[in-house]
Amino acid sequence: MNSTAVAWFILQTTHSEMALGTFAMLQTLPAMLLLPFTGVIIDREDRRRLVMMLDAIRAVIILVVAILA
Repeated sequence: MNSTAVAWFILQTTHSEMALGTFAMLQTLPAMLLLPFTGVIIDREDRRRLVMMLDAIRAVIILVVAILA
């Protein structure tokens, strides 16, 4: 939901497909680069604690994006 809202905001604000494509690339690239390492971390850590930590980080990122928008 958040990703769709940010993409919609970028398209409405800039009217540029290039900006939207750049957003999509910048959103996908970190996941692709970090995937081999995150699998090891997920296997070794307590999953409940890891999920709570990742949700907190995601909430902070969404809050920063909302403030910047």
